[in-house]
Amino acid sequence: MKKALLITPRFMGLDELIFEELKKVFPVIDHRYDRKKNFLFKLFVRLNIPFLRDYISNVYYKNILISLDKCYDNAIIINPETMPESYLELIRNRSKKTTVYFWDGTVTKPKIKMYEKIKGINFFSFDKRDCEKFNFKYLPLFIPNNDIPKIKKNIELCFIASCHNKRLKLAHVLKQISREYSYNAVIRLNSSSILHYFFYNFLAIAKRYKLRVNLNSLSHEQYLEILSKTRIVVDMTSDPNQAGVSLRTFESLGQGCKLLTNNYYLEHEEFYDESLIYFYTGFPTKHDIDKLLSKNFPMFNAKKFRIDNFIRVLVD
Repeated sequence: MKKALLITPRFMGLDELIFEELKKVFPVIDHRYDRKKNFLFKLFVRLNIPFLRDYISNVYYKNILISLDKCYDNAIIINPETMPESYLELIRNRSKKTTVYFWDGTVTKPKIKMYEKIKGINFFSFDKRDCEKFNFKYLPLFIPNNDIPKIKKNIELCFIASCHNKRLKLAHVLKQISREYSYNAVIRLNSSSILHYFFYNFLAIAKRYKLRVNLNSLSHEQYLEILSKTRIVVDMTSDPNQAGVSLRTFESLGQGCKLLTNNYYLEHEEFYDESLIYFYTGFPTKHDIDKLLSKNFPMFNAKKFRIDNFIRVLVD
């Protein structure tokens, strides 16, 4: 009986989607998470104090290794961030095939670079520049939902994202435009930690922004339900040097939304259509929104980017 090891982050239910799709290929799956669901663990990783970060990561992965079988047909590791190189090598030695996929790029997670020298592993990335630089294989992310829903779209504008300084300003700009021109909009920012929660809410008050940052994220189902009713999704990349298709892009297109984004790299993707994706510089304007709203929704081949095709490439 074929058996796989799956190691993922906890991220908006995507770990469960990947697990459920892999079950169609591997009857037995050992699923582990790349870090403890623990505030102190996350804090030490984010503080990036080498001694503390390395110590807790080694202890955590030592316990994971003890719990694993001695042999797997395939080990699939999604977006590792805290896994020490030595443990990735030990996992590789227990698996007939080991695959690592990065849905972050080195521009935002530079520690990815430390893995590329490990031999005998199939590396994939969503970022084309990283693929060219480190000889990874290019694999875009996936559409979680296979069918574009046929629901009346009564939300003209949606921006839901984790918060950083520029996104806080973007949420403020979108709030102002929505109020001034009466767009029906959903604008929501989430914090990645309790420290960010207090920091960004304090910053919003200090800047006199009429918005607040939420401590908890929406569930993936709640998020997709909002997208199913949305005409335009606003996207802002974490870094302007990103050269990949974000999950938000595929989730939006898969739910029949148009995309207003600062990710100019999308112009090079095969699915790019100016009626579907419109670019802004700095922050979006009313002109950007109205221009995209006025265009008819073009044909989009969602089936090509379904999660089953994504998993097929990873495990082949």
